[in-house]
Amino acid sequence: MNKRITLFMLTFALILTLLPVSVAQADAKADLQKNVALIISAFAKQSGFTAADVDSIITDLNNDNSREVVVWIKHPMDSNTDFYLGVYSLGTTKKLQFEKLYSSDYIYDSYVTVRTIKNPRYKTSLAVVSFGNSYIDAEVYTTKYGVFKRVGSAYMSYSMPNGVYMKDINGDGYEEFVGLNNEYDLGNEQLSNAEYPVGKVIYKWNVNKLTYVASQYGSDGKLDSTRKPVGSLTSAQALAMLKKAYTMQIGMSGYYEFDTVRAKMKPSFSNNIVSGFIRNGLKYDYGFGYKPIYQTNEDNVWLLPKFTNAPVQFNISTDKNRIKIVQKQKKEYSGGSYDRNATAVLVKTKYGWKIDNYGYNF
Repeated sequence: MNKRITLFMLTFALILTLLPVSVAQADAKADLQKNVALIISAFAKQSGFTAADVDSIITDLNNDNSREVVVWIKHPMDSNTDFYLGVYSLGTTKKLQFEKLYSSDYIYDSYVTVRTIKNPRYKTSLAVVSFGNSYIDAEVYTTKYGVFKRVGSAYMSYSMPNGVYMKDINGDGYEEFVGLNNEYDLGNEQLSNAEYPVGKVIYKWNVNKLTYVASQYGSDGKLDSTRKPVGSLTSAQALAMLKKAYTMQIGMSGYYEFDTVRAKMKPSFSNNIVSGFIRNGLKYDYGFGYKPIYQTNEDNVWLLPKFTNAPVQFNISTDKNRIKIVQKQKKEYSGGSYDRNATAVLVKTKYGWKIDNYGYNF
């Protein structure tokens, strides 16, 4: 019986010992929550908004083991308000920085948020990220100098398929910007947003340039900076390319799925031509698949002209990125013949020269 009483008293004494600590922790937490509320109220008042318009995060921006409250004005997609950003001491509620970072006309069509990002130079910085209808634009600011100083930026068309746009990809403790970019290159101008080929982009902190530097990959997965430069074409090379592409088209006499059509055409034709051909140049036969329309009737609009070994006009654009080939030809029919010009335009892309336009002129 005495042992039970002794055990009870020891347990009760332990509870009494811990109780003041728990109360102190609760009080401290309540004080911090009160400070955050005061900071949000002060920030909202100075920027001309209400507390409900403010979003916030708590972090150690100065890496001095004291925390700050980062506050900003919420900016949904349909907002026409200016964007204010502030930093306050969590412990004292003192305002450290306050600035109207963006005017409404700069971010009128964007959802804007703020995240922390770590890099070797400034340790913890602020990434102000704008999400538009077809882009993600991030600007990185340090608070080290008493002002919001921009030290880097990143731009991408989309996040990664899993929604990630910031990630420590090499496990060094510092985050990179990662995403996908549409390829707005020659030969892609007529594509819809859904048709653009995309390539991965990584923005990594460069310790020499003291900013974020992009490494852009192509839709083929290769790093663009490692590609060999695409050279010029002679008239003979261009003519050989046109003949080879024509032979490939004529050889497409069966039924195909879209992926097979793309694989056959991409080595020679631009994405403008490939996508247009898939949309408008194929006929579907139920149970069989897709067949080129020019193989089923006299509509040869998607069939490349049949160039011969006859002389051609060879015109290069001033920027050296476009070549136009013109060849005079005679078209015979049952009642006689007529003259016409077979034409083709080739464009230089990072993947090589591609046929981007063709047809006949009379």
